[in-house]
Amino acid sequence: MRAARAQRWLILALILGLTAGCTEDMSKPGAGQLFGQGSKDYWDRQTIEDYQRKTVPAIEEFMRRLLAASNGQHYTVDGDANDLYLCETKTGGREYRSGVFDVQASLSPAKIRAIAKETIERVGLKIERQDEERDNVTGFSWSDFENGGFLMLNAHPTKGISFNFTSGCRPSTSKNAYPPPLKGVPTVPFTPAQETPSPSAASPSTQPPTGTPSSPTSASAGTSAP
Repeated sequence: MRAARAQRWLILALILGLTAGCTEDMSKPGAGQLFGQGSKDYWDRQTIEDYQRKTVPAIEEFMRRLLAASNGQHYTVDGDANDLYLCETKTGGREYRSGVFDVQASLSPAKIRAIAKETIERVGLKIERQDEERDNVTGFSWSDFENGGFLMLNAHPTKGISFNFTSGCRPSTSKNAYPPPLKGVPTVPFTPAQETPSPSAASPSTQPPTGTPSSPTSASAGTSAP
């Protein structure tokens, strides 16, 4: 799962780099139609405030139902659970991004898709991909093709589920700096495992053994006092 997640993050890093790199003037017709940004002109897209009112609650419900179906207690989140980023300085556009959520769940791809159909697929996130990758990992992606944004998820039958989501760059009317916390979604921060060095990797002691002179005896052997 870690290897698959690392591979996914290489893809996500590229995608987020593209969606965050809104250096063009979004006020121009046809601007901002990068990968993951949607087909609509920037000013015609759903606002970031509407995304938070309509799409985020559906994602929260999706997360709650995944947790309940797997008898999970909480998600482990790598990074901030959610945040707003200034993605376009001339217009004050905002992008909503999540951290990476992990849960030790054993859910079939069919069950995950069934939950998605009743939650996120009802608010404009359409299934774009569902296929089995290496090591028995099934990859999903849902996208809002018109307004932008996506949710990407990896699932392993025994090792768990990992996913994140973003809105893409959208117009903003309130210019809020921070989104409210996710509702009803218990999370704990991801903590990297501490590696314990093996005895063979430990540095050898620089101190001489007890009872051994610090200077070699051979250095003074055969030397007489003047």
